Formats: sequence, C-alpha cells, structure tokens
Amino acid sequence: MSDTPPSLTAWARTRGGGLLLTQVRAQLEAGRGGNRSAVTVTLDEPARADVGRLLGLEWEKSGQRVALGKLRAAVATEGGELEDLLRAIGGPLRDRPAERAAERAARAERQDGARQLLVDARMHPAAVEVVLARRWLGSDGSEDLIATITQIAVLLAELGTHAPKGTLLAALASDLYNDPHALDRNRALGRAAARTLAADSAAHGGLEGVELAAAAAASCASSAGWRATWAAAGVTCDEVSSTVLVLNLPLPGPGPAGVLLRAAAVVGEPVWLTARSLRGTGSASLPKLAGLTVRVCENPAILEAAATALGVRCPPLVCTYGRPSTGAWLLLDAVAGAGATVLVSGDRDVAGLEISRDLLGRLPGSQAWLPEAPGLYEEDRLRILLSDVETAALPG
Repeated sequence: MSDTPPSLTAWARTRGGGLLLTQVRAQLEAGRGGNRSAVTVTLDEPARADVGRLLGLEWEKSGQRVALGKLRAAVATEGGELEDLLRAIGGPLRDRPAERAAERAARAERQDGARQLLVDARMHPAAVEVVLARRWLGSDGSEDLIATITQIAVLLAELGTHAPKGTLLAALASDLYNDPHALDRNRALGRAAARTLAADSAAHGGLEGVELAAAAAASCASSAGWRATWAAAGVTCDEVSSTVLVLNLPLPGPGPAGVLLRAAAVVGEPVWLTARSLRGTGSASLPKLAGLTVRVCENPAILEAAATALGVRCPPLVCTYGRPSTGAWLLLDAVAGAGATVLVSGDRDVAGLEISRDLLGRLPGSQAWLPEAPGLYEEDRLRILLSDVETAALPG
C-alpha cells in the first residue's frame, strides 16, 4: 500500500468528502467498483463545494453525479489511490459478496450437519425436512442450530434405545443435560424437542409437508397435547398431575392404586388415581381379568351419576376426563391387556370421536358402549347409559 498524501486525508474529512467516500466504500465493498459506475449520494451546496475542491469547479457547477473513474483520476492527480485513501480513513475494505458466499456455504454446511444428526438419530426423513424448514430448532443454518440439534439427537437416541417407558421428563432432562428443567415447556429446548417428537410421530403416521408441520405444532399447543406428545414417546411430564377417575374397579395386587380402589369400593366412592399410584401396574402384574367388563366414559358427570344411583353396586367405571392422560393409559392398557372387556363411550363431536377412536384402536378387544344410542354428547345419553349400568349392577 502506498502512502496517502495528507492533503487527501484532509479532504476526506470534510463533510462533502466524508459523505461521498462513505457511499464509495459501500459500493466498492458490494462489488460495484467499475470506473463507469456512478456514486449515488445526496450533496447539498456546501457539501458539493467540498467535493468540487477535488473534482474541479466545472464538475461542481455541472450538477452531475460522481463517476468512480473521475474520482480515481482526481485522487491520482493528488498523488494517491482511491482504495488506499479509503483504507487510510476507514480501515480495510471488505469483500461483501465473498463474505455472503462464505456465510451461505457455512449455513448450508451447518444445515447439512443438522440434517445428518437427525437422520443418524433415526428420525423420519419427512419429519427432518419439516423440522428444519420450520425453524423450530433455531434459525435456518444459524450457529446455534447444531448445538440445539445435537442436544435433541441425544434425546432421540436415548428414547430409542435406553429410556424405560414412563420415564419422568425431569429425570430424563437431568440425566441428559444436567438440568431437570431443560425440557420444560417454557424452555426453548423443551418446546423444540416436543415439536420434533410430534413431527416424527406425524411422519410415521403418514403425514407430509404442511399437514405434518401443522399437526406437530398443534399437538404441542395445549397442555394436554404437550403431555400426550411426551407420553407417546414413553415420557411422563409428571406423575401426580396425570390422573384418571375410577369407580369400583377391582384392581388386584399390593400396589397403591389397588389399595386405594379397594378402600373406595367399600363405600362406592369414585377415586382419582395418579400415574404415580399406577406405577408398576401392567397386564403382566395382574391376574387374568377375563369376564370383567369395564365401562369407559369421557365425562365425569356420567361416572358421578352412576356412583350416586348405585354406590357399591355400580359395575366398574373409568372416566378419562377428556383425552386420556398417561395415568388413564397405564390403567386401561393394564386391564385390557389382562383380558377385561372394555366398553368405550364418549362425545360424538370431532374431539370425542378422536378419543374413542384412539381408545378402541389401542385397547385389545375393546368395543363401543351403546353406539346405537342417540345423542351428540354423553350427557344427552345419560339416562340410556345409566340404564345399562343398572342392568349390569351387582346384586344389592
């Protein structure tokens, strides 16, 4: 680099020279440095006079814009070079097109690395593309993307190979990230992880593209959806708030749920069981329950009315209270797996039909409970359902 004459640096510090060279730097750094390029800059009369000191009175009076070739020639006349002058007053010139190209290449490399991490964790390819496109794990190709996906890939690998069903979310987070709250719903990692799991589940269910993305996002929008997403992966968000309402169900064994149910059945009183009390309850732990019929409803009003009418004589009833919780699935999987006949009722709106479809599809040998009875909501069929329960009631 040649030395820049002091006269040029002094001119560059004038108001007009500074305005002009600021725009010249921007154009050169953007790759528009040809001699025929005109510099677009607004100069009032005093600023134009400053520039005219270098370019001459004729240019000052002409009203023309500054051509880079003319500016270079004027700087050379003063014994300098334009690029040297810019470096002298403002530091090195950047090659912004090259910088953008390098950043695009780096982002693409990070994106490819992120994709490979998820593929290696055996995530469904359709879910991988949707998750990366929706930026649930971070900005597209950003530097924090790899860090987030690395954490989620560890989670996917753990759920796929090591974590036992019913693992507590807080315990899983503590084991994997040394922070029991790392996967909480109010944490970015927790939300990203849940949506990733939901997307993978939706992809395995046959959804693609926009439908897959919408299903994944919707499944985590509510507290119930959040719990259901983790439950589908075998993870319990917490065991004491996941409940199911039960009346007169004879659950054998020394477990807490069985003890509570037997105590409540003495007085025919409904009891809320938690996932914690049902821990360890499974079909393998129960004797064969063939011959036992368990009626399942969606709304607690049905179970409460049956308890009021029949008390200790009421046959076994289970209320999911909307979408089945982890606790409800633990109980119903166990009794159905042990051979009990499960009869399923619910509302017949969109949500209710989905709940019934899930129950009937998952519980072996389950059947619809009075499917021919009219009524959109269970409360519309209350008298018919109670009549069926009374017919099956234990002798008084």
